[in-house]
Amino acid sequence: FGVRDSSGEEDTAVALVQILNINRPPSFPTPPAHQLLAGQLFTLDIAAVDPDGNDLTYSVADLPPGATFDGDTGTFTWTPVGAQAGRYDIPVTASDGLSKKTELLTLVVTTEAVPPSVRIDLTPSFPVNPARGIVIQVTASGIAPIASLGLKVDGKAVSLDMFGRAVYITKTPGILVVEASVTDEDGITGTAISEILVRDPGDLAAPVVNLDAPGNGMVISSLTDVQGSVSDQNLNFWQLSLTAVGSSAGVVLNSGRVNATDMLGSIDPGRFENGAYTLVLEARDISGRVTKVERLIEINSDSKPGAYTRLETDFTIEIDGLVIPISRFYSSLNANQDADFGYGWQFALADPGFASNLAPTGREVDGLYNAYSRGTRVYLTLPNGTRAGFTFDPMVIESGNREFYQPFWKSDSGVTFTLLSGSAVLREVEGEFFEVGTGLPYNPFSGQFDNFDFAVSSAEGTRYVYSVTAGLREIWTASGEKVNWTQSGVIAADGSRVAVERNSQGRISRIVAPDGTQAIYQYDGFGNLVQATILEDNQRTWLGYRATRDHLLTDIA
Repeated sequence: FGVRDSSGEEDTAVALVQILNINRPPSFPTPPAHQLLAGQLFTLDIAAVDPDGNDLTYSVADLPPGATFDGDTGTFTWTPVGAQAGRYDIPVTASDGLSKKTELLTLVVTTEAVPPSVRIDLTPSFPVNPARGIVIQVTASGIAPIASLGLKVDGKAVSLDMFGRAVYITKTPGILVVEASVTDEDGITGTAISEILVRDPGDLAAPVVNLDAPGNGMVISSLTDVQGSVSDQNLNFWQLSLTAVGSSAGVVLNSGRVNATDMLGSIDPGRFENGAYTLVLEARDISGRVTKVERLIEINSDSKPGAYTRLETDFTIEIDGLVIPISRFYSSLNANQDADFGYGWQFALADPGFASNLAPTGREVDGLYNAYSRGTRVYLTLPNGTRAGFTFDPMVIESGNREFYQPFWKSDSGVTFTLLSGSAVLREVEGEFFEVGTGLPYNPFSGQFDNFDFAVSSAEGTRYVYSVTAGLREIWTASGEKVNWTQSGVIAADGSRVAVERNSQGRISRIVAPDGTQAIYQYDGFGNLVQATILEDNQRTWLGYRATRDHLLTDIA
């Protein structure tokens, strides 16, 4: 460096500059996750960049069996097998010889392709008038990054902006199908469907529905057509369903989105347990108006060709001279009912599953029940596991010039058990029976008569006493010995006891016999019984169910 002034004087100096070789680490972004199908070759080139231009080498840790990795090129190759299904987080390191950087490569091995999850959000989401703008937002996520989004409304493609949004202007009243499809970087496609409901401003009437057949109180014993009609100028949908009285789990028999007449569906009694059911025809228009009609019917058929049943006796106990089998009964007809041993599995003896063809008042929680009349029907599962029906036919008690009655039940043909119900002196008023003195409508489901609701007696003289809400309460032998039955166990007069333990969902988890024999029961997250173990016999049973989560038993091992 030099300097000179105006008089010509000058001077110089030397400055030393040292340039150091400072290495910068490789630039290595996190590799995107990928989905691998078992049995298919997967190849991936790991990409990293060195800002100094140095050559890079690669290394991996925890390489899955069968996979290979080229440290010079960064090429990963693997053909996984079905037994390797699962998630793998593989550390991959890029090095320039002086410094290195490690990232995780996430690979998910599946036996079947798992599509991306797709969601459609509509704003507004409620039915709108014609000429209204609807904002459609499509979002998606998956194992691998999303590569593309697509949208169709009423079958026609609609462009999405960079945020996955579109604005659609409605035109005429009706139902517009919105379909979104996405594809991830592995080429796997997922879809979602929604609807835009466009109402008719001129439609001010609710749907008109008629249910012509079967009639109220009809007994269905063979395949029966349901006749009726549904009409509305701006219909959204209609649905025909059948629900057991006292249950909230109904079965959809048929449905549609256009007006219908004549045959709306059919009832196959072979698909349902014998008992009382509510047949419901419901229709809703696009504006949200609902019309519903109901019929109370009975199903009573001997043949159930589509039903799968199984009775499993885990062990037999003798308590106070009474031999009691500890048995579980499964029926595919009850697969949607959560019972003592999970969905579809009843505790034989203890769970009668009472049902009546008497229409509920809707205010039973307040203690208001309809009264029985001649011909009122009650169904229950007998101690031998069969389903049976009984008809209310009260008997006259002679009392001067007035007629009083006591409860009496007629057994259906072929039923060897007899049914009793809570004792009361009754009087008939306009075809219905009421208790003399209190005026209460006679209905044992109310729990207001005598010290029991129902009891059944076998031909051998053994009597089983039930509460409608709690199930079996007592067993009486023909010789007069009594065993008390509760939710937590069985207690005999001599003090011997069978302990019944339940989990937080009320399902039986363990039964301990007086001699110490134990049965252990385990359930999956869907409430299915999946394992039963008898410890003393070293006996273990595994149970499998259909993957559709409808609790249908398919495998026992």
